[in-house]
Amino acid sequence: MEDESTHLKDIAPELSKSAKKMNMRKLESVPWAHDGSHPGSGWFWKFLTTILLIPWAYLFRRKEVEKPFQTDGGRLCVATHVNGLVDPISITMSNPNQRMVTLGRHDLTTSVPFISWIARRIGSQPVIRKAEQVEGIAEAEFAHYLNQRSMLTVAHALSGGFCAIIMPEGVGHQDSQLRHLRTGSMRSAINAASIAKERNIPPPVFQPIGLHFRVHHWFRTDLFLEQIEPVSVPFNPILEDRQKLMQGIWVEPPEDLVIKLRDELTSKLAPISRDAPDWETYRSWQLLAHIVSIDKEINLSSYKQEVLATRNV
Repeated sequence: MEDESTHLKDIAPELSKSAKKMNMRKLESVPWAHDGSHPGSGWFWKFLTTILLIPWAYLFRRKEVEKPFQTDGGRLCVATHVNGLVDPISITMSNPNQRMVTLGRHDLTTSVPFISWIARRIGSQPVIRKAEQVEGIAEAEFAHYLNQRSMLTVAHALSGGFCAIIMPEGVGHQDSQLRHLRTGSMRSAINAASIAKERNIPPPVFQPIGLHFRVHHWFRTDLFLEQIEPVSVPFNPILEDRQKLMQGIWVEPPEDLVIKLRDELTSKLAPISRDAPDWETYRSWQLLAHIVSIDKEINLSSYKQEVLATRNV
């Protein structure tokens, strides 16, 4: 895509040992669906969300979790990715009744003990990142085939009213500000809206989520999960492209729609992702927020209030 934003960080991820292992046979056997159904197991999703109630009760000392806005169609949850598996667990438990389909690193569905077993049963779709292709771990042709199959599966599931969790930065990191957003989630969302248009059902929306941890690498830290107003997703105006999507053929949506949607999502997601040049600066903002609140005789009695006060500094 052209016209990429330059003010956000765009750093290639450091590949883990498991990410350097490519099991093409297992990747091809991952369940997928292009008919609007969910590629995972319904009973296993209920089982998983029940089991997750245990770590959900102990992971955080205090947690304040906002409920998502009501929508008629699917929902694509997006957030900055600073806390590993804790991020998708937190998003999932904020709305456990809406089944989710996820996009994740290829090795998370094939090579990671136990995690891969779970990922395949909940319908997680593997993607091969550019970094793996550059390193020569995956052939470009196979990566193209697998990524399009996975994104089309997510698009059809979203159009069918399901939910998805995608970290649009494309990599986990420890930064205090949003990194450059990849366009894969925007392309899937636009195609999902196009499929919904053809089926005459409500289109999906982007649900920007702010994941705020007092100290993200601490056990029993405080959590504030923020959900702001959803971002509408446009459909592809080209009828022929929409018909191809209905036939299970991936079609790249118009570039101008993708760029416009990415820029809008960036503008919504950055303010709820700390948006500071470094952690020292953010902590100084926190200190100033407390000084201002004391001066105004306002008691910041919760972490949510601290986050919102810091944002206003």
